[in-house]
Amino acid sequence: MIYFGRYAAGEIVSQDKFTRTDSFLVLPSLPHTGHDIIRAMTAGEQATILAKFKDAQPESYQALSQIDISQCYNQLTGLFAVAATILGLSTSSTNSIQYLNDALIAKALQNSGQKGHRVDYSLDMVDGKRTIEWAKTLGSLMSFRLVVDESELDKLAFGIMDSLADYIANWIERIDETTGVKAVVLAGSDFANEVLTERLSLRVGKNFNITVNRQLELDASNLSAGALYLKMRRR
Repeated sequence: MIYFGRYAAGEIVSQDKFTRTDSFLVLPSLPHTGHDIIRAMTAGEQATILAKFKDAQPESYQALSQIDISQCYNQLTGLFAVAATILGLSTSSTNSIQYLNDALIAKALQNSGQKGHRVDYSLDMVDGKRTIEWAKTLGSLMSFRLVVDESELDKLAFGIMDSLADYIANWIERIDETTGVKAVVLAGSDFANEVLTERLSLRVGKNFNITVNRQLELDASNLSAGALYLKMRRR
């Protein structure tokens, strides 16, 4: 099951035929503010690209320093809000997380093709859990921002979501090799993102059945799908 929503950290969970569960991946816990994101990147391997981004895109850099994702730091909306800011889609320091996500989706929808720039979502191990190396992902976006023309930002916005869908498809294939996958369940409000959901359906749907009850709210009744991963309590 893939859960990307507003009530919990994003996660990909699998269950084997013996009802044993395994968390394959949790979304990264980003620093809560743009200031702390910048500080962490300055102290890491992305320091050089961050400095170039600051010089080339001072307005986007300033907007990044002011963003606050403390309410969604471990959710996809938080990561996408930061991505939107790097792309220069922030219009003021008071832009909401929802506004930034909507702006990113709108920009991606402007892409007339079916291909986008390849954004890096490399895996990392943090506290014994598999996650996305977020600094490398943001560094990848900054690198593209330095060379991509303004007229091609729609292709980059599309690539942010298409690349993630492709990575997820590859990760699920890895789960299939070890556990076996009969179906992939989608749950969470972030699947209201039509670009991500379409690309994920195309990428993952090539090899696996995708399950979602479209008559139920993704972040409400469909959360009962999580009960599939809980063993029955003994009375």
